[in-house]
Amino acid sequence: ASGEEREGTEFLIANMPLPDLASLSGDLLVENVALACSAWKQAPWGGLIPKDVFLNLVIPYASVNEKREAWRPKFFESFSREAWACASMGEAVRMLNREVFKRNTVKYNATLPERANQSPAESIRIGYASCTGLTILLVNACRACGIPARLAGVPLWKDKDGGNHSWTEVWTGEWHSIG
Repeated sequence: ASGEEREGTEFLIANMPLPDLASLSGDLLVENVALACSAWKQAPWGGLIPKDVFLNLVIPYASVNEKREAWRPKFFESFSREAWACASMGEAVRMLNREVFKRNTVKYNATLPERANQSPAESIRIGYASCTGLTILLVNACRACGIPARLAGVPLWKDKDGGNHSWTEVWTGEWHSIG
């Protein structure tokens, strides 16, 4: 890799969890960074995203401890052109929030998923995801289109039933929560 791709790859290697450093293939990292850099350059809003935001919120290959997989090529191919045709980054986020679950036939269910933190392929395979699984799908679709996104959540609600909750936050010059 050279230039921005090299910097992105070095950033990931310097900041990834040790188990990922030991197990992820170089090919997965190089492909992930190359597509992230391509989205940053091609997206109409790419020039508005500072490098530190890009490195931390577009380039990452995972949100939490979900199974590591090459999700970016599928989401880049499925959504980037349509997202980039939107009038703004915010409009693109709204389109992705409407379409990513529908087109991948994934519905919310708190009990049917195999685990809360499913990877995109796992959620698509079984057709259900918890709020965390849905968040991972939307974060990844946003990142594939060059939109800075992250998983946000609370570990435990202070209500009578307890439980946790996750949602997507996107950066469009300022932070927005997407349910």
